[in-house]
Amino acid sequence: SGLTLAGAQDTLTMIMGRLFKSAKVKLTLTGLRSGIVFLTGEVRNPGAYDALPVERVSQIIARAGGIAPLGTRTHIKLIRAGEVYSIVDIERFETKGDLLANPYVQSGDVIQVPTVEGLATVKGAVFGRGESRLRAPTALAPELTRERTSEGIYELTPGAQVSDVISQAGGITPWAD
Repeated sequence: SGLTLAGAQDTLTMIMGRLFKSAKVKLTLTGLRSGIVFLTGEVRNPGAYDALPVERVSQIIARAGGIAPLGTRTHIKLIRAGEVYSIVDIERFETKGDLLANPYVQSGDVIQVPTVEGLATVKGAVFGRGESRLRAPTALAPELTRERTSEGIYELTPGAQVSDVISQAGGITPWAD
């Protein structure tokens, strides 16, 4: 009834103390209460999902099959009680570990994944989503060299500059030209 576990324990101890001398009540949590979270927009399987209060927005989206190809990863709206509670940035959460960019959900929340505003493809020597390989020594290049061929599609945000997109891709490698 809206009490914390400790608050419910204290209240029950007080009530039971009226009936039994030296009564002490000990409560133990055996499971978390689940709720329903609604997922709309550019996700593979929109709909209503059971969610625990220890789950984050990204976990619910993953359970729905992930973000659709045209969905944003940086401007997801978490709507709570009819108001935008938070703008979720899964990209920032995954690359920088920013927990505030991926909040916990509550029963009744709506997660709205809008269409991405723009995309850019980054190719070349960046620490991105592509593959990394060692190039074997040859007569022309007698040393073992590391080559990073990275190709990734990154979301453009309003006002983004080329350096912002390269930064999103992980930055330029030391062997880049």
